[in-house]
Amino acid sequence: MSDQTSISRCQLDQLKEMNWLEQLFNLILLGPPSIGKTHMAIGLGIEAIQKGFQVTFVTMGD
Repeated sequence: MSDQTSISRCQLDQLKEMNWLEQLFNLILLGPPSIGKTHMAIGLGIEAIQKGFQVTFVTMGD
């Protein structure tokens, strides 16, 4: 798998700050298979849990 190029390091760092959660926004990751959406969602979910947030992971199919 190649490196994720559709999101910059700056954008990822902003997501990791969790301001979007504090403002009660949802995060939806869209794209073709095998580009790292689930991996990114899990990483952000773990980061959120470590910062005291409650996390729910749902697929678009659900």
